[in-house]
Amino acid sequence: MMSKYFWRFLLSSFVLLSISFYIHFGYISVLDETTMYKSYGVNLILGIIVFVVIEFLKKSHTNILGFIFLAGSLFKFLVYFVFIYPLLIETGELTKPKFFIFFIPYSICLVLEIIFLVRLMNNETK
Repeated sequence: MMSKYFWRFLLSSFVLLSISFYIHFGYISVLDETTMYKSYGVNLILGIIVFVVIEFLKKSHTNILGFIFLAGSLFKFLVYFVFIYPLLIETGELTKPKFFIFFIPYSICLVLEIIFLVRLMNNETK
């Protein structure tokens, strides 16, 4: 059974990433939209996976949760360099607008993960 923090995280992530996507897409509509869909979708899915893994391990491995969180962030960068980065540079160099296709959803997910994981861990210590 997933905690209330998971469902709040899921809803918050979906809403904030959707709003960000539409603002971002309106601003950078000249770029390939499928790359933006992939970037936002991958960040949402990986954020959920990291949160779920930490939630499952919070009782049995509390001493290494920080390392698990960092490993999840490193995994996101690995996925970026393997799948998203080649899509962004296939038409030339990596420009600032192309870089932000990954960085904006990554940042939003990272901040949400931190906020909800801190709440989750604070709730466990009470």
